Amino acid sequence: MALGVRIVGGLMTAALLAIPACTAKNLSTGLIQYTVISALAGSLACLIGIMAYALLDIPSGSAIIIAGVILFLISVFKPL
Repeated sequence: MALGVRIVGGLMTAALLAIPACTAKNLSTGLIQYTVISALAGSLACLIGIMAYALLDIPSGSAIIIAGVILFLISVFKPL
């Protein structure tokens, strides 16, 4: 059981770091834009995820990652 929790925790941590960066990569043209968009995407995913947690009573970490994935998919299919 403890090994499974460690593995899932590591995967969630990697997702929380990688998904906003991938979203920003799709939308930016320079390093400063990349940094700002990545921070905004991560913040927006956290805000949406916490709101989903409060309203739908689902796990907060999973809700934040799902929100980040939705933002990433939007950036893939609807670039600026």
